[in-house]
Amino acid sequence: MTQNAQQTVARNVIIMLFAQVVTRIGGFITAVLLTNYLDVDNFGRYNFLLAYATLFTPLCDLGIDTFIIRELSLHPEKRSAAAGTALLLKSGLTVTSILFIVGSFYFFYRSTSLLPLIFIVATVVSLRSFSGTFSGLFRANQHLSLDSMIQIAAKAFDLVAVLIALFLKADIFLLFQILFVSALFQLGYTYFLAHRHSYLNFLSASYQYAIKILKGGLPFVLTSISVIIYFQIDTVMLSTLVGEHETGIYRSATIIVFSLNAFSAAVVIALFPMVARKFNKEPKEAVRIASNAMFYSLLIAFPIAVGATTLAGPIINFLYKNSFAEASTSLRILIWWVPISFATNTLGHILAAIGQQKKVLYISAINAIFNVAANFYYIPRYGAVGASMTTVATEVIGIVLLTSIVAKQFGWIYQMGRLAKTFIASLVLLPLGLLSGQLHIMILIALGAILYFAALVILRIITKKDLDQLKVIIFNRDPYTITR
Repeated sequence: MTQNAQQTVARNVIIMLFAQVVTRIGGFITAVLLTNYLDVDNFGRYNFLLAYATLFTPLCDLGIDTFIIRELSLHPEKRSAAAGTALLLKSGLTVTSILFIVGSFYFFYRSTSLLPLIFIVATVVSLRSFSGTFSGLFRANQHLSLDSMIQIAAKAFDLVAVLIALFLKADIFLLFQILFVSALFQLGYTYFLAHRHSYLNFLSASYQYAIKILKGGLPFVLTSISVIIYFQIDTVMLSTLVGEHETGIYRSATIIVFSLNAFSAAVVIALFPMVARKFNKEPKEAVRIASNAMFYSLLIAFPIAVGATTLAGPIINFLYKNSFAEASTSLRILIWWVPISFATNTLGHILAAIGQQKKVLYISAINAIFNVAANFYYIPRYGAVGASMTTVATEVIGIVLLTSIVAKQFGWIYQMGRLAKTFIASLVLLPLGLLSGQLHIMILIALGAILYFAALVILRIITKKDLDQLKVIIFNRDPYTITR
């Protein structure tokens, strides 16, 4: 049973990792194209409008999507009622959120000239969030391939939209109009997949179930609000307090950092329903699964942080125009968000999976309050660098608090000895900085990967048994036959 469960999680991780890698690459390419197409100030304005609208996306959801994953993981027979009620609620919430975004923007900025633009941006952001309900349904039923198809298609549509905008030499207004059409295609494709796989058959809805969903989603939406504030308020504050130039510099660095979060996202998506099922009946099994998930997440994260710190300048120069060169300082700071966030993602989803989402809410609220307060101090003084320091500091607070609670409520999931050896192995990347002026950045990255893998083998962090197990996970069609 133990091995079967871990094989299932591992297989799901591979499915989601593939989807996350493809979507992150697609999103990264799209963002880099836009960054180099727009100048620093226009890129800052583009991100400011998106960030402002995104601040209010929890209103589109109210925690429904996350609640459905846990609800259907425990009660799969309720799929028709859950799907029908959730989709009905989501339709009304999407319209409400668009109106609220536009109204609040006018209230805060008193700009009638930007109202048509913010309306389009609000509609784009709200429509994109609609597919989250279907993602929740697919994940709860372990149909992660369908969720992967939604994610990949969304990035593909956006990439095509940006390429069309570049071909037409579009300004920001036309760019967002094209992205609006892309969002409509994304929504249509999501409905097509759901209909084809019978997720829209025999739907039902009830007032009582709607109340249950809204009550169950409340802790999740409050957590989501805190997380959204944490991730988006810095962009809004940068633009408001110091201008769009610093916003453009900061966002050019965050594009790189946040695109590296694919492995962590894949792990927690696969981990969440499995831990929810296992914790009550087999708590030790749940802890083992989570512990391995944490270890392999950080196995990927440590070399990313060390390598990008060493090669921040060449990375920025390779990706962007010279006008973005100062973003290398922000990148050196922000990159340490990656390993910390890998850990906090896992810890937070563990608590949500075992019904302790209120504690995640409290921590998220603390993070959000600290983040806003620190940004008010550091952004006016240090601009993009100040926002970068605040982002990492906020994540540090989160990991300390989450670790304490998870250790008490769930169990200790850090394999300290292996993690220490893994971090030591990642230090072999430091000498690459000496070669940054002599070798191309892609050669340096490839050389770093070889050095790191060699260090893992020499220190016996990765063994032949691990590699053999990975082959079984990938190539065995039925994970449940592995131990038979």
